[in-house]
Amino acid sequence: EKDGGKDTSKKKDMWQELIKIMPNSIASPTSIAGRFLQPQIEDPYLVFADIMMSGIVAPSFCILRSAPAYMPSWLADGGAVEQGLLAPTLVHGAGLALCWLLGALAGKAFEREAIDPRNFGEVLRRTLTAGAFATSVLIFATEAKLWAFSGIPPLSFGELGLGTDAIILRQTYDNFLDITSEALVMTLWRLARARADQERT
Repeated sequence: EKDGGKDTSKKKDMWQELIKIMPNSIASPTSIAGRFLQPQIEDPYLVFADIMMSGIVAPSFCILRSAPAYMPSWLADGGAVEQGLLAPTLVHGAGLALCWLLGALAGKAFEREAIDPRNFGEVLRRTLTAGAFATSVLIFATEAKLWAFSGIPPLSFGELGLGTDAIILRQTYDNFLDITSEALVMTLWRLARARADQERT
């Protein structure tokens, strides 16, 4: 009975230690959650510059590459024909910038190694990792928006009629334009930033 009591006491102590350690381990910079809760940011200016590039330059490039043959749905729905391009571009760009910021935090793209001019391979790797996560966020957000505002659940292509399929196809193409524009702009920007640091040093 005494041994049983000691075992119970040891287990209780172990759980108490685990409870104490758990919040710190979850918020640790090396954990996935810690990358968001305690981000390692080498240069705050880089965050601002990334927002400008992903939220303004990339969507502007998207418009230029698709005009005049095609108008993305976010432009049409944002009233670009009546109000001009600025407002819908800024609104859509804010969403793209948020996707990128989440991807950059997840991919550790604000840490020193992500902008190290001595290692362009690591700069490229972290940029692509951030972009992959940002792409996942964008696709998830698109699916959620279609479900919430258009009543189109995920994975419903070919099941709800031609009209619904047309909406899904257009949104998919818009995402393709966004993803490829962001990939090109952000990769060139990050490599150019690392090259500029290399020349300064």
